[in-house]
Amino acid sequence: MASPPKSGTDAPDILIAPLGFETKRRILRAVDRPIRSLSVADICAAAHISRQTFYNHFDSKNHVSFWFNTFSRTHFLDAAGRTLTWEQSLLKHLCTLSQEARPLHFAAQSDELFSNMNRVKALRRDALVLTLRKYQDIEPDDEMLFYIRGYANLEVDCCADWFQGGLKYPSASELACYLEACIPRPLYEVTKTPRSEWTEGLGLSRDRGQGLQF
Repeated sequence: MASPPKSGTDAPDILIAPLGFETKRRILRAVDRPIRSLSVADICAAAHISRQTFYNHFDSKNHVSFWFNTFSRTHFLDAAGRTLTWEQSLLKHLCTLSQEARPLHFAAQSDELFSNMNRVKALRRDALVLTLRKYQDIEPDDEMLFYIRGYANLEVDCCADWFQGGLKYPSASELACYLEACIPRPLYEVTKTPRSEWTEGLGLSRDRGQGLQF
């Protein structure tokens, strides 16, 4: 079996790290084997932190990968149809995740993987509905809600498979293309053009940047 790829280090610096980010990332990077075989004590030792510091940031070892996924998703993926195109949002999100490929691969081997996936599916459905209502002035009907549910499920399932495979194949850019091609046409048509101008306060560029690095 091929080893999962190492975390990337070549993405442009396009976002200011929020408070506590570095400690959380250090904890994430301390996941050096399947999460189910690690104890919190193991993670704390590898990250050179106390148990109290760990629990100041996470309720459980199984929440570590969920945090980083959520961080990237809320900054990039949920921005599709708001301030980014689908191509931009998918590419930035997946390239950001690929920077932490090794720990995310191991962290995805969690007993809570499926419950986390269901949470993300619900969050993605809510985000897409909010995009239509707030940014596109569209109230989704039953047909559109069907498309949203279907795409959210497919997107999360594909990303979970990608995590379990080590985020190695397909590449982040290839997966972004594949997912964009799977967006139901009616949903894509009403969200393909960002409604808002890029938010200057985030310090992000509007190009096809390869994710973020701090």
